[in-house]
Amino acid sequence: MIFSNSARMLSLDKQDATLTVASRIEKMAECAGTDFHATFQQAEKHYKRVIILSGMQSSRPCKGATPV
Repeated sequence: MIFSNSARMLSLDKQDATLTVASRIEKMAECAGTDFHATFQQAEKHYKRVIILSGMQSSRPCKGATPV
């Protein structure tokens, strides 16, 4: 899944090299916008682990987050 102000699913070939996958993600990435909530709203099922890679902070406060 890729996200910015919205999220969408992204199909990847498990046989592709890491740099091929990274290049594909980079081409589809939008600059600006970091709405983590969009990721969870778009998820089609429950996941045991979620790893979010982002270049910036969230643009919305997260529930339960403690300000630093």
